[in-house]
Amino acid sequence: SGNSATYYGGGLFWCGQPIQNNIISENSAKWGGGLYACNCTIQNNTINANFASDVGGGLYSCSGTIQNNIISGNSAADGGGLADCDGTVRNNLISGNSVTNYGGSGAYFDGIVRNNTITANSADYYGGGLYNCNGTVEGNVILDNYAYYLGGGVSHSGGTIQNNFISGNYAWDGGGLSY
Repeated sequence: SGNSATYYGGGLFWCGQPIQNNIISENSAKWGGGLYACNCTIQNNTINANFASDVGGGLYSCSGTIQNNIISGNSAADGGGLADCDGTVRNNLISGNSVTNYGGSGAYFDGIVRNNTITANSADYYGGGLYNCNGTVEGNVILDNYAYYLGGGVSHSGGTIQNNFISGNYAWDGGGLSY
């Protein structure tokens, strides 16, 4: 808690072993306020109130299995909760994250985003919930997210989007979903 790095991973950097049952909070960096390049299983953690001045407030470039975490209250320019996490993101509560650009809860996913609750995230431009997800987005509850311009729930995502509950999201255009 309360760590900072000039560039990468305010809390944790380049982790290869499982990260579980931790509180990772109030850390800051340019990329990956909470965690950066942790390509392992990340589970049962609380990842909150981290800040990245550029990308990935909570997690950035973490490509493993990210499951059963609370990812909340993180902020960044892009990808408030998570960014560029190309493994499997499942069964997480991703809430109250914010960005000044794109992807309130998360941005730039090419993996699987499954069975998460994605709620109350915000983006000043596109994708209050999710932005630029080109993998599979399925079985999620995407609820009450906000984007000023496009895609309150999901924006600019070219992958498979199926069997989600998308409700109560707001944007100037495409409240629930906008490509």
